[in-house]
Amino acid sequence: MKVVSGGLSAGGATAAKFLDITESYPSASNAWTVSAMNWAGNGGPIVITGYAICAN
Repeated sequence: MKVVSGGLSAGGATAAKFLDITESYPSASNAWTVSAMNWAGNGGPIVITGYAICAN
């Protein structure tokens, strides 16, 4: 299997207002890396889920 595409979803009470996506890229032939910065301080948790779409 090889990663052909990917991305992320983010949720939480403050995600839309205080979340900056800093990275989203294929980090290996079988992995996708995502990271983000939560600028909300103590505004509550933000959940980030990375997705990879793979093909043979």
